[in-house]
Amino acid sequence: MYLKILSLSITFIFLSLNINPAHATSPSVIVGLGKQGISSKKKPLEGNEAKLEYRFSSFYYNLQPHIGMIGSSKESAYVYAGLNYVIDFSPLHFGVSFSPGIYHRGKGKRLGHPLEFKSQFEIYYDLTQSVSLGASISHRSNAGISKTNPGLNNIMLELQYRLN
Repeated sequence: MYLKILSLSITFIFLSLNINPAHATSPSVIVGLGKQGISSKKKPLEGNEAKLEYRFSSFYYNLQPHIGMIGSSKESAYVYAGLNYVIDFSPLHFGVSFSPGIYHRGKGKRLGHPLEFKSQFEIYYDLTQSVSLGASISHRSNAGISKTNPGLNNIMLELQYRLN
């Protein structure tokens, strides 16, 4: 419950702080490595994960469509598409995203349904004009469309390459 309230609050803050709606964000590729299950009580860590994501050019109020995939050391996979919203305080960038997708369990955590939803908060720091180093925290769940809905919290270190 607290995660949902925090998620909605941060999303509202991001949307109300839109600094420059005419500023377009260029397409980028993101690779990341991280851990699954960071707040799980029974199994503290579910495994390692790797992410590959492509972000398209932004449009209306810095909304940036993206597609991606996440694979884990537990042979689970998540393929998704969604929207990202970024606030640019160069060299820092803050973002929030929402991505529905398809989850394949493999030997990973039983999330209750193939349709899962990922919400994510991220922060990036520009290393060069086209490369940023960042971190993200995300939550995946089926939003209660199944009786089983344990959710999965993840943390990731990411490298973003802008295709200017």
